[in-house]
Amino acid sequence: MEQALPARKRSAGGPRRRSRNVPKAAKRATNQDAMSEELPAVNEEVETSKEQLQSLNEELTALNSQLQEALEQNQSVVNDLENILNSTDVATLFLDGQFNIRFFTPAVTPLLGIIASDIGRPLADLVGHFAEGKLLADARAVLSSLTLITREVAAENGAWYICRILPYRTKDNRIEGVVITFVDVTERKRAEDAVNAAKLAAESVNLGKSRSLAAASRDLRQHLQAFTLLLDLLEMEVVEDSPASQLIVRGREALTAMTGVLNTPLDISQLEALDLLACIAHAIEQHLSDLSQRSTGRYAATARFAALTPRQRQVMDLVLAGQPSKNIAADLGVSQRTIESHRASLMRRVGAKTLPELVRLAVEAT
Repeated sequence: MEQALPARKRSAGGPRRRSRNVPKAAKRATNQDAMSEELPAVNEEVETSKEQLQSLNEELTALNSQLQEALEQNQSVVNDLENILNSTDVATLFLDGQFNIRFFTPAVTPLLGIIASDIGRPLADLVGHFAEGKLLADARAVLSSLTLITREVAAENGAWYICRILPYRTKDNRIEGVVITFVDVTERKRAEDAVNAAKLAAESVNLGKSRSLAAASRDLRQHLQAFTLLLDLLEMEVVEDSPASQLIVRGREALTAMTGVLNTPLDISQLEALDLLACIAHAIEQHLSDLSQRSTGRYAATARFAALTPRQRQVMDLVLAGQPSKNIAADLGVSQRTIESHRASLMRRVGAKTLPELVRLAVEAT
């Protein structure tokens, strides 16, 4: 009996284990059947999702390419604008609606002392007394009226600028501040000052010359009056149709011309006439001086002319009439050398060294 017990225990335990394994296997088979039925549907969904993700990835790649291209274009435009602003000598300052600095060109730094760290700071803290303290007030006026303001301003170093302030407009025409530009016009300003100084100097010189012309006019009128009296005296003593009478006629013509010039209002354009009239005045003074000596030398001159031969007197009359030696020789039927000899001989006899002196002696002798 002791040996039969283990055998019963083994036989009893075997069937109980088989009864527990049968439900697990059935359950596993059922799960595998369910999974095999759902797996194609899941795979199909996965494939659909994969296609959608691939399509979305392609769209994102295309969009990224477009964005990259737009970014490169924008960067190119920004680079061009920065190079334009940096290469120009025009100082340009951009302010926002609260008049804070938003951007500036390098030319602004030496003018206003603004540096990169000043971006965002108020303009009022930086400009000081530049442009007579009107820069900020002008900027406010432009932002209020949206009207351009242009004025000439002076910097502390003595340079001059044309300051233009205009509204800052966006592409959709929104006003977001103001733009201020400074164009250096120092050289032009200096040139204008030089021109104005030259004009003042010229006006001063012209005033002095006008006064000189007025004084010269008065002096010349006095000389012309004396010259008129002289011609009247000579006309009473000179024989009609003589060479001296022709000189008187020419003197009357010159007197009329000079009187006409003096009766014309004098201006700076007649400075050349002033020189001419001064020469005439000197000649008149000299003639008046000679007139005082004429009374004593008149009889001596008459005697010298009376000693001339008929041929010498004939040659003298033609010379006094203004005829050249060549024409005189042709008129008298002799050689030009003979006329030159007669002319030199009569000049020695009357004591004249020049033709004007011969004319003077001839007038004295009449």
